Amino acid sequence: MFQIKGYLRVFTFGVKSDTDYKTLKITSRTKSRDVVEMILNKFRLNFRDVNLFQLWMEVRTRHNGEEVKSILELDKDSRPLELQRCHPAEMSRFILSMVSNAILARIYDSDICPQSNYKSVLISRRTTCLEALHLVLQLCRIQNNPKEQTALLGGGGGVRVSSGLVVEDHFYYRLFVVDNENEALIPNDCMIAGVYLSLMPNQRIVLKRVSINDKY
Repeated sequence: MFQIKGYLRVFTFGVKSDTDYKTLKITSRTKSRDVVEMILNKFRLNFRDVNLFQLWMEVRTRHNGEEVKSILELDKDSRPLELQRCHPAEMSRFILSMVSNAILARIYDSDICPQSNYKSVLISRRTTCLEALHLVLQLCRIQNNPKEQTALLGGGGGVRVSSGLVVEDHFYYRLFVVDNENEALIPNDCMIAGVYLSLMPNQRIVLKRVSINDKY
């Protein structure tokens, strides 16, 4: 498929107050989520939940001789360069902002990082368990693939694991709700903020390393 290359100026004062904008070199295939990640990398905010940030497009038109501004919220699969090409030059701009309803969640990771008891992570209400898991593993300096993967592990026929992040032979990582007596596996597609806000006083979210032989 033919790609068009171009430059996108994104105003970033809502994310980093000492900056005005960042200019990115992108293509017509670049998605909004890619743009957000590129800017976070430029600001060295690599360990932030990407869902905390929202890309907007401000479009200016004229109606009855007066200028009218419209603000469009772009979903993660929107292609900003294509949108920019649909409007006259200087009649639109892109703005990156941070959501105002984030949740500060405490995820216990002492089973993985003995030197740590828990990680406090700022997460969006749209962030899934799998995305939160990836973020905590990053903070623990454990290399992993951000996407859920299906891996064939072990000798012979192997064991197929499709429910977690596989980062070591025979092990993968999952998040659990744990109390004094029981533990429950959190589904990967569950919104982690909702789980956290529903915890009872004796419950907590714990990161565990799970053997592929364990049954969940």
